[in-house]
Amino acid sequence: MSVLTGNTVFETNENSFPHANAYYENNITETVIVTTNAFVKPAGSWLSSSSEEFTVDGTGKLTYTGTVRKHFHIVSNFDMTTASNSQIIAFKWFKNGTTPLPAQVKRKVGTGSDLGAASVHADAMLNENDYVELKVANATSISNITLQNVYCFVMGMPMI
Repeated sequence: MSVLTGNTVFETNENSFPHANAYYENNITETVIVTTNAFVKPAGSWLSSSSEEFTVDGTGKLTYTGTVRKHFHIVSNFDMTTASNSQIIAFKWFKNGTTPLPAQVKRKVGTGSDLGAASVHADAMLNENDYVELKVANATSISNITLQNVYCFVMGMPMI
């Protein structure tokens, strides 16, 4: 379908809103932290039950395969434990592996065995083959982190 806005014609598929989810549940694999404040991908075996114009790999990388540049809303919910007490854990989305998106959430886990939960939202403009991934850092020490349950969702909107 073509949409005319001012003097510009945009090609859009009225039935297509690219989206994908990635998740895991009951994970017991620790994410190894070797440097304080260094963001790394969380350990776990990622799954996906829904995607359109995306691929999702086993490490949680969500790659946009659509051909039209779009604006995406990205959301994630997760819970975690830490190997030590009083740890401040940071979460952030990254585009193409190295570009941090402008949203970060920090969560203090008081007692390492306590299950702490958090959520982080972000947005990004994605072109074909761009990808996003959630990363985690320990802002307190090199104590390892275990993300037990994670759910992520990405949804794109046409740029009209």
